[in-house]
Amino acid sequence: MVEYLDIVDEEDNVVGRCTRDEAHSSGKRHRTVMFFVLSPNENIMVTKRTKNKDFFPGYRSVVMGGHVGAGDSYEEALKREVEEEIGTFGEYQEIGRFTKDIPEETENVKLYTVKVEPEKIRLAKDEFEGGVFMSLEDILKEVERCHDFLPETQQVLEILRRN
Repeated sequence: MVEYLDIVDEEDNVVGRCTRDEAHSSGKRHRTVMFFVLSPNENIMVTKRTKNKDFFPGYRSVVMGGHVGAGDSYEEALKREVEEEIGTFGEYQEIGRFTKDIPEETENVKLYTVKVEPEKIRLAKDEFEGGVFMSLEDILKEVERCHDFLPETQQVLEILRRN
């Protein structure tokens, strides 16, 4: 199935529509949601991406997420992505926005937290090799020590720390 995305400007106004592949190959700005999965005690899920991912296979991530489909709202995309990626849903809150501008993608991103009971999580096997909950302090140490985290890791952690 072909995935269509709204193409947006820097102010997030829709200026066109194209396929996901076209957006990536031509560097067209599109919308994405990302979310931290938090346990009731505020630990953060850190996942390892599968080796079949288009971008950054095998890397670790402190956020999950996906594209906002053409005509969808950020909130609709959030609900869909949370269900697809962890198999459950919980209390959520928008905590910020940022622009992701790397060679692989140009995106306007809304960032959320989603609180869930860890025992209810069912990670999508086609997306993740596994995941563990860690404290923010331990994650910051690990990010400093290792270089296998997604490029936006420092940026999203800073947004989380401000909230």
